[in-house]
Amino acid sequence: MLQRFFCVLFSVSFAIPSCGVASAQTLTIFGNAVPKNPIGGAGAVTLGVKFWSSEPGTISGIRFYRAVASPQGYIGDLFSAGGTLLGSATLTKESGPLPGWQEADFASPISISANTTYVAAYYCPIGQGASDALELSNGVMNGPLTAPSSESVGGNGVYNNGNVFPNSSYENSNYYVDVAFVPAAGDPPSLMLSFDSPNPSIPANAPLGSVVATITASWSDGSPFTGSLSFGPPYSNDGGVFAISGNNLIVNPAGPGVSADANTTQNVTVVATTPTGSGVGGASAPVSPDGTILTAPSGGSLTTAAGTWTFGPAAPQPGQYEIFLNGNYANGWAAEMEVDNGGQLYVYNSYVAGWWIWNNGWSLTAAPQAPTGTSVGGASAPVSPDGTILTAPSSGSLTTAAGTWTFGPAAPQPGQYEIFLNGNYANGWAAEMEVDNGGQLYVYNSYVAGWWIWKNGWSLTTVP
Repeated sequence: MLQRFFCVLFSVSFAIPSCGVASAQTLTIFGNAVPKNPIGGAGAVTLGVKFWSSEPGTISGIRFYRAVASPQGYIGDLFSAGGTLLGSATLTKESGPLPGWQEADFASPISISANTTYVAAYYCPIGQGASDALELSNGVMNGPLTAPSSESVGGNGVYNNGNVFPNSSYENSNYYVDVAFVPAAGDPPSLMLSFDSPNPSIPANAPLGSVVATITASWSDGSPFTGSLSFGPPYSNDGGVFAISGNNLIVNPAGPGVSADANTTQNVTVVATTPTGSGVGGASAPVSPDGTILTAPSGGSLTTAAGTWTFGPAAPQPGQYEIFLNGNYANGWAAEMEVDNGGQLYVYNSYVAGWWIWNNGWSLTAAPQAPTGTSVGGASAPVSPDGTILTAPSSGSLTTAAGTWTFGPAAPQPGQYEIFLNGNYANGWAAEMEVDNGGQLYVYNSYVAGWWIWKNGWSLTTVP
């Protein structure tokens, strides 16, 4: 990066309504990102990244950025979080031009589960892979794919000397290792953001109103995006330095300009949202009230933003009937279904005595909470009652299944205080916090006039 320029790097987060049916389109974490330091140290090394998907699907190959050729080729690997090798692919030479992204494809796509951590990696006998320090301090998200923040997963990206499982990390570095992911058929489409250019640099004397990058929001199934672009946590618009005009990120015409940021890297968070109460194509999404329980077998239905939930006639296990979403089998079965006031679907499988929630796939969870002072199924959980609001600054706390939520002393934006979970900074700030009867944490950022929910990360949502 030239010293007279400063670079704007994007930390992208967005709300993803769950509506419609996705086509088989390949998705990636980093897209066409270009590293600032494309050539690292020499020596045989395996470089990787921890990631997960909010949707089930398949990994067709491992992607990685290279600026230097490797005469001995490469090996791309997919591991479980614990180091079990799930698949391997060999490249005898680069698959594309240098410098640029390469891809080692598996003989057959490898299935992955939703909300499960995996490690994508590649081995290079000569090393010299890309390495940008601190680039995974806050994580990266694109559609259903997430490379989580280094702090949240005990280190990300990862490396190891030789052709072995990468389980070490250094300075939250991004080694630009990625996956080629195809969502499972029938899953909802994903909302994606891209930037032109992906790694913009502008002069420190750029005039107010200068265009920094063009922003494109699109659905993975090709549906047109009809929502809006805005800023959100954790970086927002860098303290008013930047603004959005149409589809362009610009230097804020009413802001301080960028001259004070010469020779630095700045971060913004761009948010794409669809209109409240609508999904793809503007379809209405009524939500069933808290406490409405559908017990199998039943011809009734429950409704969430994802669509209409019903039980099927088949019982794969005693008393557990198949679950259908919008008439399609949702790859699960249960004895009962319930929707809380936050619009979260819960199902109970009495065969394994466990509750599950739907978030573009099934995840094991704590029992949903009934109205204040009671609990569902006799299982207790220390969840703050609906309507309990913690306004910043405050030394109080709220409790969910994830742990204890508090405000910190710092206010990155006027009236917006940092949020902490179990004493650790949760990469966001707000003016108030609230927990509903379903145990869902909501925070309100008055600076951008928006509500956010926590599901192992922040997502823009409607008013609780």
